[in-house]
Amino acid sequence: MHWSFPYLRQKWAEEHDCFYWFFHVQRHVFNRIVPYAAGESAKKHALELLQWKRQHWLDTASPVDGDAVIMMQPARPSDPYHIGVWCDGQVLHAQQGCHIALETIPQLQIKGWTIRSLLTYA
Repeated sequence: MHWSFPYLRQKWAEEHDCFYWFFHVQRHVFNRIVPYAAGESAKKHALELLQWKRQHWLDTASPVDGDAVIMMQPARPSDPYHIGVWCDGQVLHAQQGCHIALETIPQLQIKGWTIRSLLTYA
């Protein structure tokens, strides 16, 4: 069974947002510690991750499983930060109000998501 399958049954919630699931996958699948504080806003987590990125993550044009996919939705400026995990050429992510999904870049684009950064763990 592929490592992503158990996550597809999970659901986004206030306490289990996209950053929580990113943190969880990084820790439990890839054995990486990513800063995460329960109860913080997605925007605060995004800013912390971008600061942390300078020490532990590098921009990449050739993502591999486990890499971070930072997304934004220009049509929703109140929710500009979203994160997923690269998974076999797709993105595993938890969108607000939905179950975790595994989607291709074209599928994300149809939903209005734009890839802001692809980051690989250094």
